[in-house]
Amino acid sequence: MRRGLPLVVLISLSVQPGLMRGAEPARPAPAPAVTAAAPRTVAEAIGAVVAEGRAAVAALEARTKSAADPADALALQTAIEQAKRDLTRRLLEVQLDFARREGRLQQAAGLEAILARLAAPPTGGPQPRPVPSTTTSGR
Repeated sequence: MRRGLPLVVLISLSVQPGLMRGAEPARPAPAPAVTAAAPRTVAEAIGAVVAEGRAAVAALEARTKSAADPADALALQTAIEQAKRDLTRRLLEVQLDFARREGRLQQAAGLEAILARLAAPPTGGPQPRPVPSTTTSGR
């Protein structure tokens, strides 16, 4: 058994960081169901998910170029970030599906734990900061 970075990390590293501009929040797509017409190997399935994810990000990025104002651009940026998170989640789900089907239960348990952490709400939030004091003397 091979150890190292999960395949999803390696694939998600191939998504270019310069694509972080966006549009309306992308809705998470359901995990690809494995059917007779579905990819037969994990590599084929991951390739299909990555192609779909890149197409979604590219579409949002194209909309960024026509953003009317900074608020629209920020909404598009947020949507692209969500699309990338969705891509990561879907890649993990594909790997989980194949691990279960192939009887790799330890790997499946690890992938389930990762997916659970991704689905959990963030533990640390913004911390309240003191209001800066303003003085009349100064500059």
